[in-house]
Amino acid sequence: MIYYLDIILVFNIILAFKYFKNLIAPPILVGVGMLGASIIASTYYEEWQLSTMMAQSVFILGCGPLLFTFLCIIINQIGQRNEFRAINTNVSYGTFNLKRLLVFYVFFDIFVLFIILSKYIIMRNTFGVYLTFSELIFSNRMDTWSGDNMLQFPKYVTYGSTFSLLVSFYTYYLLSLSLLSKSRHLPLMLSVLLWIHFSLLIVNGMLGGDKGSVLEPLFRFVTVFLFVYYTFNHSFKMKKKTYVRMALIFLVVALSFRGLSGLMGRETDSYSSNTDMLAEYMGGEIKNFDIYMHHMDGNPKDKVFGEKTFASLYEDLDSKYVGWHGNFQSVGNYSLGNVYTQYYYWFDDWGYVGIIFMSLLIAITSMFFYKRSWLKISQGIMPNPAMFIFVMMVSPLFMSFFSSKFTEAVIRTSFLKLVIYIFVFNYIFIKLFKTQQRNVTGSKNIGMLP
Repeated sequence: MIYYLDIILVFNIILAFKYFKNLIAPPILVGVGMLGASIIASTYYEEWQLSTMMAQSVFILGCGPLLFTFLCIIINQIGQRNEFRAINTNVSYGTFNLKRLLVFYVFFDIFVLFIILSKYIIMRNTFGVYLTFSELIFSNRMDTWSGDNMLQFPKYVTYGSTFSLLVSFYTYYLLSLSLLSKSRHLPLMLSVLLWIHFSLLIVNGMLGGDKGSVLEPLFRFVTVFLFVYYTFNHSFKMKKKTYVRMALIFLVVALSFRGLSGLMGRETDSYSSNTDMLAEYMGGEIKNFDIYMHHMDGNPKDKVFGEKTFASLYEDLDSKYVGWHGNFQSVGNYSLGNVYTQYYYWFDDWGYVGIIFMSLLIAITSMFFYKRSWLKISQGIMPNPAMFIFVMMVSPLFMSFFSSKFTEAVIRTSFLKLVIYIFVFNYIFIKLFKTQQRNVTGSKNIGMLP
């Protein structure tokens, strides 16, 4: 049955790419993640005993992404056609006061380094001064996981990390300009400072204790890069060598998965190979969902509304609320982790109605900011708050194969606060660093927004 799932998900990707032709379109992000997990699971057909996979599991995991694609296509049809203007490279650079940016990033990178060192020192004082870097990261994760919450950062560290996140969107954009502009006349010192900030974002993510925080800066940078890439090239077509480079980057990340896990204090000795560990994180969810379907005992009527789907939102609203953590599963000597794809959460809370309802809700939300991003970028308005908001949705959409990441990261009060911060900070950023806007020339109508 797993191979039928592969076929359905391949069809879904073909449909989504034929219509959107854009790697960062919401249905393609969801579809690629689910297809990747399904294919990896297929390679462990015998080891994971997938011959017993239920047809109902295939139906939900296959038709869920397909439903999402159809909903996104319908939503994309709503609205008028827009003219997508190509941004002149020189104007893109000229919209920023580069001297002011240079001074800002000198002091800002020092500030971010101070925040990271403060985090490290506080973690050592909390968990033990003799622990290694990996052990500190693991202790932080276990502290959060258990609900003990021994680690408490002062407000200057919390707000400093948020400030670094806000600035990161402009870092990604300026780096994209530097890589894609033919003139490449960003000051060398500024480019170096931008890459330093990007590196510090990854280190800061590592201190959080989970690999998602490490990979998110990469996801966000690639998303902004593609926005700028498509704009500069006046179309949504990409050169073959660009696809090859992106595939190589993904391969390097995949091959370094075990090393990254070890660095972050995870147990790696129990895995015979790097592929076994990668399969648990991207593939094990398929088997776990099927295990759940085999032992499903019905949906209890007396539980909290959306108890598993909206667990993160409830934790935001009530600090005493403890969300649900999935049971760890295994098949033979293979560990499969404790995550079951996003469809487990929705189906367990509301059944098939939940899958339809949540697919529609996420399609409306993500497509609104996706279309708004292209509308703003077509008008030459940079920086673009709508694009930055969508950038934060990219990783949760792609990670739908893992768990209900969209509700864990987006549908919560902390995300709403961050959206407000983005608009406020963008206004300040424009006032401080944007020069007088010149007219943008060179437009090309490519029809309906992607």
